[in-house]
Amino acid sequence: METYFSSADFQKVRKALFIGAHCDDTELRAGPVVRRLLRNGVECTEWTMIDGPWCAGVPGQDGRRNSLEMLALRESENRKAASIIGIKNLRFFHLRASHLYGEEIDINHFVKIMPDFSSREELAKSIDQAVYTGQPMGIFAFGLPYFKEKFIHLLEDEAPDVIFTHSLNDLHIDHYAVCTMVLRTLQVSEKLRGTPVLMWRAGGNGGCDRYLPTHFIEVSEEDVELSDKAMQSYSSQFKPSVLQHGYVRGKCVTYGKICGKEYAVAFTQQYHPTVNLHGSPEDYILDEYRQNTKPEVISL
Repeated sequence: METYFSSADFQKVRKALFIGAHCDDTELRAGPVVRRLLRNGVECTEWTMIDGPWCAGVPGQDGRRNSLEMLALRESENRKAASIIGIKNLRFFHLRASHLYGEEIDINHFVKIMPDFSSREELAKSIDQAVYTGQPMGIFAFGLPYFKEKFIHLLEDEAPDVIFTHSLNDLHIDHYAVCTMVLRTLQVSEKLRGTPVLMWRAGGNGGCDRYLPTHFIEVSEEDVELSDKAMQSYSSQFKPSVLQHGYVRGKCVTYGKICGKEYAVAFTQQYHPTVNLHGSPEDYILDEYRQNTKPEVISL
């Protein structure tokens, strides 16, 4: 089983990697922790794995945008948000979302293209309507040898002391895909094995089980304020009423109350040991399901 990530380990971190499925995920789920680490002189890198042209705000006066233009807009918003928090190192993988999309988007009725499997002809017709970007869907990507090798190589080169990403418990298929990419890489890579993975709470689709944090990381008022300010960059993705609500602050206040701090962010450390079929199944099952009954509180 991987070593439990303690408060002392947190203080030793010099390189942290934040891997989000979509443009807003890192800032929304872990922005205040990025700020805390940056203030401590930690090198923080953000990877955004999956493109998605959907929108909830009003990206243009004409009410419609070309899908590729929308993807470019979302990336520019991500870069702006990251710069507000202070992240300088970003990488975009441009994998496809869990559905196809067409040439144009109606901001009120975003049309997903779901392949029609009723016949070979209908399947070809439905897929032919989709925008081609040259990248696979995120949920399939790690199964493709050329992408798998690339991702493992890049993660090994990054060599982070800790990885923050989505929960394996997340019902959003893109979020789940990213988490499994990370965990499977740590399984097969000797260089990365044992790297702690801290998973933030499931997103809008919720989780398949209740969320039980193993870690609460205390953050400051400034960390929370800058994260909410960064979220203001995502005007194409969130309606003004949502951005003005202070979503990051609300979560940090709630988790702070739970762990006895003013502000905190919650994570669950994932234990995902390499299964040795020649070993004792009782051992690896117990390792995988052993719980830390008292969550770690990493104070300022």
